[in-house]
Amino acid sequence: MKKLFRHYKSSFILAASLTLLLAGCGGEQASTTAEEPVKETPVKVALIKKGDLQTENEIVGQVKADSQVEVYSKVAGELLTFNVNKGDWVEKGQVIGKVDDQDLVRQLQLQQVGLQQAQTQLETAQINKRKASNGLENAKLTLEQAELTVEKEKPSDETQPEQEEPSDKTQPEKKDEQQEKSYTQSEIDLETLSIQLEDAKRNLERMKELYNEGAIAQKDYEQAVIAEQNARLNYEKGKIGQENSMSSYDQASIAVENAKETVSEAEVGAKQANIAVEQAQVQLSQAKDRVNDAVIRATQSGEIVAIGAKVGDTVTSQAPVVTIVSLDPIVIQATISADQLPLFKKGEQVRIELPSLNEEVNGKITYVASVANDAGLYEVETAIENPDSVIKPGMVAKFIVDEVRVKDTLLVPTDAVIEDGAANIVYIVEEGKAVAKEVEVVEAQTDWTAIRGDLNEKEQIVVKGQNTLSDGNLVKVIKEG
Repeated sequence: MKKLFRHYKSSFILAASLTLLLAGCGGEQASTTAEEPVKETPVKVALIKKGDLQTENEIVGQVKADSQVEVYSKVAGELLTFNVNKGDWVEKGQVIGKVDDQDLVRQLQLQQVGLQQAQTQLETAQINKRKASNGLENAKLTLEQAELTVEKEKPSDETQPEQEEPSDKTQPEKKDEQQEKSYTQSEIDLETLSIQLEDAKRNLERMKELYNEGAIAQKDYEQAVIAEQNARLNYEKGKIGQENSMSSYDQASIAVENAKETVSEAEVGAKQANIAVEQAQVQLSQAKDRVNDAVIRATQSGEIVAIGAKVGDTVTSQAPVVTIVSLDPIVIQATISADQLPLFKKGEQVRIELPSLNEEVNGKITYVASVANDAGLYEVETAIENPDSVIKPGMVAKFIVDEVRVKDTLLVPTDAVIEDGAANIVYIVEEGKAVAKEVEVVEAQTDWTAIRGDLNEKEQIVVKGQNTLSDGNLVKVIKEG
């Protein structure tokens, strides 16, 4: 609070002051004769206000970058191109450089061929599945026809004639024995062919894995395919031979079961082929990603502040190629005491003064620490827009925070309050006279003081000339502040 002036009531001093003030306002010499009327004291007044007494707190902070990132190459290799310099501004996703990708491109081409092969095998497997399904339907129709034939040829009990027993009972027995022996040998032969077919299948699967791994030549794989096809053909021929030795009904029943097995195998083959296609697609996608990884891109927008490689260098994922800082928005950081914490609330607007730029800007409080640091202080941060990047990291900044010292109080200009001994006096103007009012000073600031007393809002209070007044003096308002 500015120094409050003591009130002197000496008539001599009052007369001298009136003389000087009147001389300054009118430019004429004051008369001291007793006959002249009492002169009015010229004063300047202001209106009493009601509101909150606020003070500005200045908290010194520092500017820092919103974020700083180091950009690495995702693949190791020779740096073929490099497109930026220190101090350049880059946008997120902008190409910074490129690593030699010849080997990666070759791997991509191999994966493309592998996918084409897997798709061809899938198409073949799907065709085989459809053929197997059609074969099953045909086998079922054949079985139905055989069943009808059996029903038609089956004699009824009423019309079936009695048959005489053959004179030579040994003839049928020998015939049945020979037929059974024939069936047994046919089954043995078919079982052998089945074993051979399974061996050929297993061999084909093993050769296929070796071929996919690049361990054998294509010729060896094709020989395994031919061997499996021959084994399957022999097995089918064996089945046909066995079927010829059976009844048409039995043959049709077996054909249905075989067709079911073929369908099942075809479905498994189609599923495996589909899985192979999916695996080939994943491998192709990975190969594409690796090729794309050879291009080094900015991971955020900002300014290049450090460069760690040049064309011809070998770059890896362990050393940064460039360092980028983001300057828009920019961050102002400061530390405050526990007593100052109530002044900062996340999301609220705050004024920021930048002395080096002679500017004041508005920002939004983005962070208020909940835990004190080792020094017992709390960090606060605000973000402000910096589209032209004129605000640089490291600059000094000040948080300007308004603090309410007294709420809902009478406010008078600090200069209006006069110390009179132990009392505080102010003068208000009523009907052209100065009326002294004793007040209680609640809190004083440089410009305004919060008071209590017999005063009302918007009353005229003397702010200049009050030091020469006494209660009841005539006054003349020359200016209202």
